[in-house]
Formats: sequence, structure tokens, C-alpha cells
Amino acid sequence: MRKSRPGRQKSCPAKRERIPSPSGQNAFQKHSEDFVYRELLEEVKRDHFSGASELAHKAARTLGSFCQEWPNEDRNKFSDEFIWLAKELVRAQREITPIFNLANKTVNLLKSQPARLNARQIADQIAKEVSDFEKNSVQALAAIWKEGAELLPAKTTVITFSSSASVLGIIRQANQRKKQVEAFVCESRPLLEGRRLARMLAEEGMKVNLIVDAASGFFISKIDLVLVGADSISENNFVNKIGTYALAVLARQHKKPVWVATEESKFISQEARGNPAIGGDPKEVWQQSQSNITCLNPYFEEIPLNLVEKIITNQGILSPAEVPNFIRQFPLALELVEL
Repeated sequence: MRKSRPGRQKSCPAKRERIPSPSGQNAFQKHSEDFVYRELLEEVKRDHFSGASELAHKAARTLGSFCQEWPNEDRNKFSDEFIWLAKELVRAQREITPIFNLANKTVNLLKSQPARLNARQIADQIAKEVSDFEKNSVQALAAIWKEGAELLPAKTTVITFSSSASVLGIIRQANQRKKQVEAFVCESRPLLEGRRLARMLAEEGMKVNLIVDAASGFFISKIDLVLVGADSISENNFVNKIGTYALAVLARQHKKPVWVATEESKFISQEARGNPAIGGDPKEVWQQSQSNITCLNPYFEEIPLNLVEKIITNQGILSPAEVPNFIRQFPLALELVEL
């Protein structure tokens, strides 16, 4: 679940400022701020509360709108403007891996187009790629749910941390298949998004146990496996809500398998990934300030893949050893890596 970043609280939209772009306003023959894609870009920049999937859809709509609104066949200007827009989206939400991967895929597609095509023809190709991205993201979750539900034993007890659409869907489908799944859900302090997951699972008629994060060791003997989502996966680790690392180490100590469920769009090279050390307001931990006490409130952390048994994706099951080769199939656009 996505959190707001420190010092960037939600506020009423400010008066829009003109954003410089490499081709200038003449590329559109009127103020580029009047175009829908600029409005959508500003919306992505202001949004610090939506989840990764929703933000990726907003970024996709921004790129799609740009392609639809491009007014002429000037390929060079189109390329400059499109790469600029892709960079702006990545800068706006640097830690959201699906946005980086969408920008990376479309920039590489742009650069691979044959010289005979003009801007309008290339824009149509990219618009189709963006549309496919949105459709595939919905299908990806469905594939993960099916794969994970099939993997779960007929009777099992799982523990999870934070709130994940992948985890929710897997357990929900397993329950619908009449498998007996009992869930232990860590409440995930400080914003308690685990409670939301527990509530949604309980609505399915399942047996759900909501526990404080520190109690996972107390209940580990009752657990068959750990099932968590991921904000991103790189060659040697994955990123998830703070507290997941401790749970994975605990599972290793007690010989309980750790499964990670996530979409293909969240795999990213370590060199391209944003900083996962996003923190929140200290008052989320302790409302009352005290001299000589500093409240530290990191939201995310890296968990080594050597603590993971398997990774459930929309492309099938991966072992940690297969992740580097899986990531290598997606070439990086240097324009984005340098950000």
C-alpha cells in the first residue's frame, strides 16, 4: 500500500506553472499547457496517495493522451517531447517501478522505429503499446491469483504483511476453490493497512487473525508459509513494507517458506530503481514530541532474495536465481537510467 511522502502532504491544487519542454510551445502551435496530457502530468506529480497500479494507469493515460494530441509529422520534435514527458513522469514518482518500466518500454519502442515512419505513425505505435500495458496489468493480477491459488495446499495457514492486491486475490481464489486457508495478518504499523486486508479477507467468510507486528514470532509455530507482495524486485532483493525483512528472517529460522507475489511490471534493475527508503511523518509513530527523542518512520525496506523460496508472477513461478536473467530481457533506456 502506498503512503504519502514526508513533507509532501495533500493540498489544494496550486495555480499551474508553465513547464519548459525541449521543443517549445510551437510544436503544438498553441500553449502546451492547454493540452490534456499536461493536466494529466500535473495530476501524477501531485498524487502521493494512490497505489502503484493506479499511478501507473495515470502515467499510461498521460502518455496515451500525448500521442493522441500530437499535431504534426515532425519526428524529431515528437521524439524530444516524448522523451521529456517520460522523464517527467519518472521524476514525479521515482520509486514507482511500473511507471519507470512503462516509460522505459515506450522510449525504447520510440528509438527502435524505422526511419521511414513519421511522428504520427510512431505516435500510433506508442499509443497501442500504452493501451496494451493497461490491459495487461489487469490480466497480470488475474494470472497471479490463479497461479498462487493453485499453489496453496488444500489446508494451510499463511501469514502476510501490509496490504497487497496480489496476496488478497490469491487467498480469495483459494477460498473460492474450497481450500481451507487461515490467515494471520500483521496490522502493519504505523498506518495499519493490514487491517484493511484483514477486513477484506474476513468478508470472504475466512478465518482471519489480526496481530500486532511484533507478535509474528509468538505465532510462527502455527504458520505454514509466509505470503507477501512487493513494491519492486531487483536482482538480489525485493522492496516491501518495513517489517517484512524481520518476518522473512523469522521464517528462515523456523524453516517456513517465503513466497512473494507480484506482477512482471515491478521487476527492475538495481541500477535503475529509485530509493526505497521513503519515510513518513514522525507523528504517525508518536503524536507527542519529546526533546532528545527522534521518531524514525521508514515505510519500505529491501529484503534479500536468498530468504525467498519462490516468486509468483503473471509469467509463472520464478526462483530467486532466475530473477537476474528475467530482468535482463528488458533493456534500459539510458535517458531514464541517468535520472
